[in-house]
Amino acid sequence: MRCLATILIFFAGTTLPLLAEDLILTGTVVTMTGRDAIIPQGAILIRDGQIQEIIAVAKRRGKTVMDFSSNVDDATVVETDGLIFPGLINIHNHTLYGSLPHVPIEQNYNNRYEWQPDDNAVDLTPFLGVNVPLPFNIGRADFNPYVEYPRHLLTNSQLFGLAIEASKYSEIKALVGGTTTIEGSINANGVTNMLIRNAESANLGAGAVFRTAQNITEPEFAPIAAQLAQAGQAGLLDAFLVHLAEGTDSTSLAELEKLKQLNLFDEWTVIVHGVPFPRSVFDEMAVVGADLVWSPTSNLALYGQTARADQALSAGVNVSLVL
Repeated sequence: MRCLATILIFFAGTTLPLLAEDLILTGTVVTMTGRDAIIPQGAILIRDGQIQEIIAVAKRRGKTVMDFSSNVDDATVVETDGLIFPGLINIHNHTLYGSLPHVPIEQNYNNRYEWQPDDNAVDLTPFLGVNVPLPFNIGRADFNPYVEYPRHLLTNSQLFGLAIEASKYSEIKALVGGTTTIEGSINANGVTNMLIRNAESANLGAGAVFRTAQNITEPEFAPIAAQLAQAGQAGLLDAFLVHLAEGTDSTSLAELEKLKQLNLFDEWTVIVHGVPFPRSVFDEMAVVGADLVWSPTSNLALYGQTARADQALSAGVNVSLVL
């Protein structure tokens, strides 16, 4: 099976040719298909930007032999003398927040609308020692002064204006951790496809990936939904990542029915969260081919509950693990 050539390589002193049609990387290949799935002397054939084949390098009569199943006479060979790992794909992130530390959350909420930024003023006295009027909303939640306030200070164009720098910082953290493709970065020169692949950009299909954290039950989302449904039916949509059912109450669960009413429950649907879903919903997802992004860390911190990933997997749903 062919897959995207998303590889993380640890070595020094070697420059990879970026435009080679056929590229062979040699080194210690860690396939991560099992606990001891390591090829000490391996070779990876990359063709047209995809991993075509992985083999063990052989020695015959003192010569190195690479027995690929196709002709590689014109391939460029890069001897990394290092470790080659599969690159991880982080399919859900908010990189503008990546420079902020974790903060304690001292209560559980019923849904995300109880803590997200809104028009309610917040008293910053406990945080700053004085209550300062702000030109932006940070919400009512006790932890928001430690999250939304510094994020706005860093990234708001009328303040420090460091959105690009904050995004780069988050992507570097991801890269060091083994991630080579990420979703959730801002679309801006200096960020998009500069450090690692951005899943929603032209690198993986221009216009074919759409994401939203908007409340899909709001009337403002209806025209967007109509365009997405039309694109999906025409085969022009590879993935629709949607924040859905992020909470434990009936309001959160009802969002699934709204998704169906909007004709957005399909094989290209990727549901982020799905906290209150029962097994029957995962069975429905498996039938249509929808996927789940499981976010246990934030779910447990905010709601004291997370999606039943075990039931999703048992039903045959593809599950991606994020924080």
